[in-house]
Amino acid sequence: MGNIVDYVKKYRTKSFKEKKLCDVDMLVFSALAYMDFTEIVNRDRILLNDALKFFYKMKNKEEFINRGIGQVDIWAMGKEMIDQPRYNSIYLSNYVYKVTKDEQFSAITMHLPNGFTIVVFEGTDHHVVGWEEDFKMIYQYPVKAHIDACKYLNKTLLSIKDNKIILAGHSKGGHLALASAMGAIFPLCFKIKAIYNFDGPCLPKDLICLPRYKKFVSKRTHHIVPSYTFFGILLKHTPNYVVVKPTINKFTCHAPTNWYIEDDHFVKERLSKQSVSLNRAITKWLDNHNRNEKKVFCDTLFKVLKEAEIENMHTAAKLPNIRKILNSYKELDKSSKDLIVEFIKINISTYAKDRITTTAHEVVKNFRKKFGKRGKKNERE
Repeated sequence: MGNIVDYVKKYRTKSFKEKKLCDVDMLVFSALAYMDFTEIVNRDRILLNDALKFFYKMKNKEEFINRGIGQVDIWAMGKEMIDQPRYNSIYLSNYVYKVTKDEQFSAITMHLPNGFTIVVFEGTDHHVVGWEEDFKMIYQYPVKAHIDACKYLNKTLLSIKDNKIILAGHSKGGHLALASAMGAIFPLCFKIKAIYNFDGPCLPKDLICLPRYKKFVSKRTHHIVPSYTFFGILLKHTPNYVVVKPTINKFTCHAPTNWYIEDDHFVKERLSKQSVSLNRAITKWLDNHNRNEKKVFCDTLFKVLKEAEIENMHTAAKLPNIRKILNSYKELDKSSKDLIVEFIKINISTYAKDRITTTAHEVVKNFRKKFGKRGKKNERE
């Protein structure tokens, strides 16, 4: 068993005629969308092979790795694609990447030699503004990324003649694939043959009740999550999802490079007890709070991060200050405060560099050495 890097290595010499398009390919393309093709891919088509060569000449590895989890393997995966028969006939076009004060959005279109066009939306990277927008989805639809995803897809549907279009994305990208399909122009929407949501949230409950979702989107959707998931079971999801075995049992298994693949398929597994419990806790919180309370929760969470001067997931050294700042917000109930703290602990530690995690472990280790496991100071000192 291996991951998508191993899959690319194994089948890179096989054309799409020799080895047909499969679910794992969709995850590969979703991971590829995390590469920054700014000043490389524009409206006009460019060979993926050429784009990758430009990418490795122009981009700094350290900066790329800091954009999110799994970036080390994605960097390696891209190198394995260069000058290989399976990938050297793929064209890229219409790359968009923008980060504003209230939105993070990115998308790219891939044109395969077998007649398929893949529209891929990027997931959330290290920018806190992207996470803030994600949390707005708890109480607001649409947010700006939803609108941009719909515009992007409809421009694509109008501009290309291909009748075999697949939408895909990882994390927030998978969610945007669903949202864009909900807003696709009729009857051009029937060009869409499949939608891949890799560990991304589903749509709000009021949307999955609509005829467009039930009769069109749901039937085309492949919702795939790792067994230890948090993101993929957010919002009101349908029970039709596939669970795959992760290479590591913690929240970093959210990364598309941390899923087990055997030959050309995912290794299936049951949803973990931790994910089931977390899903119940979050669902209970969502059900017990109205729209305004959810808005207060989200606004407070990111006001706390900003006051702690955390602009991205790599400035998490300010984490000890957050509990102190949070206690000053009287308008939040205890359950909301506890949920914020848990979210920050989980997600910042996921995106932080290894050295931050190591520092946290050292702090705990030194505390126990000085005070013992029960918190009483060792008399030997």
